[in-house]
Amino acid sequence: MDKFSLAFKKFPLLVLISLSTGIALALSIPPFGFWILAPLSGAVLYWELSRLRASAKAMAGFVCGIGLFVPGLWWAHSFNNAGYVVLVFAQSCFIAVGCLLAATNSRRMKDHRRHTLLWRMAAFPSALTLAEVARQSWPFGGIPLGSVVLGQAVSPLARTARLDGTFVVCYLLWFFGAVIAELVIFPFGAQQPWRHVKAGVTGGLILILVVISAMFAPNGGPAVRYIKVAAVQGGGKRGLDMEEVNPYAVYDAQLGATEQLVPKSIGLILWPEDVVALFGPMRDSFRIRQLSGLAKFMQATLVAGVTIPVGKRRFMNEAVAWAPSGKLIGTFEKVHRVPFGEYIPYRGFFQHFANLSRVPRNAVPGHGPGLLNTPAGKLDVTISYETFFPNRARAGVLVGGEVIVVPTNDSSYITSQVPSQEIAASSLQAISTGRNLVQAAPTGFSAFINNHGQVLARSALGVRAVLVHDVGLRDGVTFYDRFGKLPIVLFCLVCLLLSWYAFIIGFSRHPRRT
Repeated sequence: MDKFSLAFKKFPLLVLISLSTGIALALSIPPFGFWILAPLSGAVLYWELSRLRASAKAMAGFVCGIGLFVPGLWWAHSFNNAGYVVLVFAQSCFIAVGCLLAATNSRRMKDHRRHTLLWRMAAFPSALTLAEVARQSWPFGGIPLGSVVLGQAVSPLARTARLDGTFVVCYLLWFFGAVIAELVIFPFGAQQPWRHVKAGVTGGLILILVVISAMFAPNGGPAVRYIKVAAVQGGGKRGLDMEEVNPYAVYDAQLGATEQLVPKSIGLILWPEDVVALFGPMRDSFRIRQLSGLAKFMQATLVAGVTIPVGKRRFMNEAVAWAPSGKLIGTFEKVHRVPFGEYIPYRGFFQHFANLSRVPRNAVPGHGPGLLNTPAGKLDVTISYETFFPNRARAGVLVGGEVIVVPTNDSSYITSQVPSQEIAASSLQAISTGRNLVQAAPTGFSAFINNHGQVLARSALGVRAVLVHDVGLRDGVTFYDRFGKLPIVLFCLVCLLLSWYAFIIGFSRHPRRT
């Protein structure tokens, strides 16, 4: 049987294994949340890649990506079917490249040596973590939704985010899979199974040591003081576009929910993103004057999401703060806009391929950290989509942010997929930065999350709700706050280069027989 016939015969099995692995990874992500499936799937993928040539590795990774992103990015199909298909294809290519770069082929490496096995174990998570870094950076600023990391927000690996952000969690997730494979899968049928077991045990001890170290790592320090915060959720129907929503009804729902609060009992009132739609400049708006009066009546700092038109084709998406005196004391304009949701990149090009009427205006991008210095405290503001990007909250912490506030709006999504992934992202943000976090959404989920990533309170979807909780303000920093993602990226690059060096040396000394 020639090589082509042999490869064709094995292709259905490769597709079946890779697709099943990707689907299991998707089930580890919210709203499903079976987090243990991620490292188990990683073990199967690690084993599968060790049996394949380079081209087949890329194919296995791509098919795995299809299994992951078809359900993981299902929310996107409600906006545009063609865009959904392109998005799934593009995101799967990142997984394909990561699998291609993972030097895990034991037949071309000196896998009879334990230290070489450890390099192989380091290469696999390094390649896939770098692929995730690239995926969350490009194109259009990155698409972090559907990431396998989101499923680990409730796992023992979550607290390692304070060491160097979510990419450390990503690395350890795949490394966990490699450990499982070396301990459970590879020993079967191996000539020297005990060498795989020794490598797996060594890797497992390293994993346990890192997780335990994270428990004692700086976590933002003790609270310097506490404030009582209200997250106000007006409620309403979900699954509607911005153009289908009555802005007056949304605003009135927020006012109605806020009336449940007792004046002078709250330090900070947080309203969601874009629940205050203006039709002209702020200085001429009756609603702005009304909100100023509301803050004065409640004797509380009020933060609300406001949209302001800029001509006919653009708008600003801002978080606006009022002091208890009623004075407008600060604004922050959203920096990380949602591509094809809040703006259309290269609109002139894409309008030839899709109906863009659902996004008639482009949001104006903001700049700088989202810090609002208020009487309630120094608020680190990350608006909606920005909570998926750890560097946004970190930027606010570095300039003095004491608590993270997330005004968001997921009302255009019918299912709980995006809201539940956003809660997971917010939990990881809280751990990474060592800050408590408050999130408010017009139709859910609104939530309180502490600096350990624990969800202390969460609303239901679609209902009117007012969550009130005492929130600690902190001024300490984590390792991630100090150093950002650079250390884990450099570590992955070094591991990948050294593993390829071991691969090339092993191949030159022990060429594969034909």
